[in-house]
Amino acid sequence: MNKIFLNYHQSALDAQFNLRPRVSEFQECMDRRSRESERVASILPLEVDVVYGEEAASRLDIFPATAASGGVPVNIFIHGGYWHLMDKWDFRFLAEPFVASGAAFANLNYSLAPEVSIGKIVRQLRWAVIWIFRRAKEYGINPDRIHVSGHSAGGHLAAMMALTDWPSLGPYPADLIKSCCLLSGIYDLEPVRLSYLNAVLGLDEAAVEECSPCRQSFRETCPALIAVGELETQEYLRQSAVFAKKWQGTGGSVQMLILKKRHHFNMLEEFSRRESELTTRFLHLMGVSQSRRVTGRFPGGPSPFS
Repeated sequence: MNKIFLNYHQSALDAQFNLRPRVSEFQECMDRRSRESERVASILPLEVDVVYGEEAASRLDIFPATAASGGVPVNIFIHGGYWHLMDKWDFRFLAEPFVASGAAFANLNYSLAPEVSIGKIVRQLRWAVIWIFRRAKEYGINPDRIHVSGHSAGGHLAAMMALTDWPSLGPYPADLIKSCCLLSGIYDLEPVRLSYLNAVLGLDEAAVEECSPCRQSFRETCPALIAVGELETQEYLRQSAVFAKKWQGTGGSVQMLILKKRHHFNMLEEFSRRESELTTRFLHLMGVSQSRRVTGRFPGGPSPFS
C-alpha cells in the first residue's frame, strides 16, 4: 500500500481519527456529559443563547461571575466534534470548577461543516471573542483577563484564537487572549485533509495553510497549556508534542501535560474537576487563586467523573 502521510497508508491514517470505535465506553461518556450539563445548568446562574453574530449558530451560553469585584477572568470554551458535530449544550458541565473558583465561563456555538468551511468557523469565533471583549463588563468580566480553551476540533479553534493578530481586526490589543488551554487538539490539518473526514470538511491545500495552527505566524504567544490523553492515538500524541515544541521554540511559555489513563472522550472529565492537575494549572494561568472558593449552590462530595 502507498503511504500517504508519514508512515500511514489510507486505512491506518483514517483509524487515527476514527476514535469512537476505539472506546467501548463512548456512549457512557456522552450520557455522563449530558446528565452533568443538565445538573450544572440547574444550579448556576446562566444566560442561554446570547447572540454574538449574524449567523443562526452565533450563540453562546455565559455563566457570569457570581461574586464580581472589579472584574474577573473568563474561560471561553470551544467545543469539538470534528468541526461538523456537537453543540455547546453538551459542555455546560465544564463551567462548574471555574465559576466555583470565582471566574466566569462562556460556552460557544458556531456554524458547522459542510455548510461552512473551517476558515469561516475561525472567522466566526474571532468575532465571538471580540464580542466578549466588548461586552465583558456587562457580565462582571475584566476585558484584560480573557482566556480561551477547547477540546479536539475546539482545541484547534482555541489555538487559532490564541494566535490571532487581533490589532489587524480593529482597535484590539495584541494580547487580547491572556492564556490558552488546548485539549487533545489538532494543530496540522494536512492529515485531516488526507483522511476520510475530508468528505465532510472539504479542505484543500490552501485551507490547510490558512487554518493550521502550526503553520501560523508565531509573533507573540500567550502562555499555553497543551494537554492530551495517554490513551489517545499516536497522531494526537504526535501533534500535541510537535505543537508544544514549536510554541516553546518561538519564545512562548508552554506546559505539556499527558493525562494518565485518559482517552479522547473522558479526558474532559479532568477539566470538570477543580482539584485535577489540569484544571489547577489552567486556573493558575488565569490568575485565580487555587484556595479561593465562591460560596453558593455548589454541591460537595466527589465528582461523578472521578
